Amino acid sequence: MEHRQIGWDGLRFRVPALWQAAVIRDGYLLFEEDSRPVFGLRWQPVPEGLSPRDLVRRLQRRGEAKNIRIRLQDGPVGSFPLPDHLAGHGFSWQQGEEGGKGLLLLSSRSRRASLLQFHRPLSPLETSDLLRSFQDHGGEETPQLWAMYDIRCLLPARARLARSRFLLGRYTLAFDLDGLEIVLHRFRPAAELLAGSSLELFGQRVLGMRSQWLLRKEADCCEWEKAATRMERFLGRLQKGKRAARRLRLWRPAGENGLLAVGLECNTQIDGRLFEELCASYGFA
Repeated sequence: MEHRQIGWDGLRFRVPALWQAAVIRDGYLLFEEDSRPVFGLRWQPVPEGLSPRDLVRRLQRRGEAKNIRIRLQDGPVGSFPLPDHLAGHGFSWQQGEEGGKGLLLLSSRSRRASLLQFHRPLSPLETSDLLRSFQDHGGEETPQLWAMYDIRCLLPARARLARSRFLLGRYTLAFDLDGLEIVLHRFRPAAELLAGSSLELFGQRVLGMRSQWLLRKEADCCEWEKAATRMERFLGRLQKGKRAARRLRLWRPAGENGLLAVGLECNTQIDGRLFEELCASYGFA
């Protein structure tokens, strides 16, 4: 069985390749198979000392989770292959005419609780693969994996997701890192997007680059950089969120019918080392 690696907000796990993320929200992911819900995941930080029942109540306070009736098992889960840093409690759930099983996980690393909700019975192999691979790295200082659909990238642990957008043919993920904005772009299909054009023109038309910023131009890679003037840095301090310095690399990976781009924006000087590290780690899964 083929699998896909998922990395999101410090969480890592593997799902069958046929499972597709259908809903992506703050603290919530829902996967579907053949357009039907198969696996939902909710997570959030929790204080120490809460009982499993209190943890469930906290996780149910968001959105449609309020309408889900959850009945916890009496004791901890002992038959599931959980990593050492996770403690689990099984439960059954009911929402209208739909129901199923699930698992409440508490991470000793991140002090976060995760609610895994299964919309259909999983095979022993599906259950084992998902739970053996489940990791919660929230709160750690090591680089965090962000992987969804066909893209993946390692980002500094302090990077916080500011916005995400997944459209047909175009994905955008933006992160805030201590005032520095990191933006990851993905475009498909490259052949059609570049028909009668070039990477340079595509970057200008779609990503807002300008010809005077062009730093590097090759057949499969273009790079732009704009330094911030002293006046722009001064105005940026007065106008919170205004970033004058920009650097962006747009490239077409060998053998792929897709385009990738990494952009950095800040009000000081672009960190060249971080920029190169991000470009090296960002790719198609």
